[in-house]
Amino acid sequence: MSSLLDLCKDNESQEALELLKYPDNCKLDELDSTNNSPLMWACSEGMKEVALELLKYPDKCKIDQVNTFNATALTYACFKGMKEVALELLKYPDKCKIDQVNTFGTTALIWACKEGMTEIVLELLKYPNECKLGHVTAGNTPLMCACYNNMKEVALELLKYPNECELGQVSDAGTTALIWACINGMTEVALELLKYPNECKLGQVSKTGTTALICACSSGMTEVALELLKYPEKCEINKSDNRGNTALIYALKKRMKKVALELLKYSDICKIDNACTEKQAES
Repeated sequence: MSSLLDLCKDNESQEALELLKYPDNCKLDELDSTNNSPLMWACSEGMKEVALELLKYPDKCKIDQVNTFNATALTYACFKGMKEVALELLKYPDKCKIDQVNTFGTTALIWACKEGMTEIVLELLKYPNECKLGHVTAGNTPLMCACYNNMKEVALELLKYPNECELGQVSDAGTTALIWACINGMTEVALELLKYPNECKLGQVSKTGTTALICACSSGMTEVALELLKYPEKCEINKSDNRGNTALIYALKKRMKKVALELLKYSDICKIDNACTEKQAES
């Protein structure tokens, strides 16, 4: 008969659940050659029911186990988007190694943000000193992932710790948290970021040629665009995106009169194309 460890490793959920009817005979704490336990295999294979059954025995199933890839059960639960399992693990914050960074440089917090798991992230953020708020993986931070996934509540919670969040981090695609907040129309988040104009790289240009100002205008975010324009020398006002559009063009398309008029105050550096005049902006 296969062991519980082997059944979890082979993703045999029904057989594993059958064995777990007799937990005293199951070797819940057995480890394989890569230091994975049945719980870790259940989490890494997305076996939610098995993982939850194992977690009925928190003192036996090695919640704190770290494998040879420096991963934990919590890491895998977040990676697989298993909300119920992650929440159950987080009932034991002292054991589940919230701060663990795996071999690939990823934390549970980053995975939860990438997977859009708002409830898990908010639970993790109850332990801000442990969950590595500013950790960077593949050019991204938890805040950037939250803004990318339009997770307003999470982003605002992270921004309670601005000194730890790496506000100016630039992704491999040239984007920042501010750019993503503007792309997704997250006005409250963008305005919170703009309380730190020296940190959040107002003039960053992405690989698609966009800036925070261009995105704010294309998203119709008047309040954000006007806040950005308090720093005209930093905003790359005359930048065109890869479609050839400037912030001014987007502002006119969105009928953002106040923004267009503000942009036209910088007509010496603001590209005015195809009869884009102040008169049109006022119309």
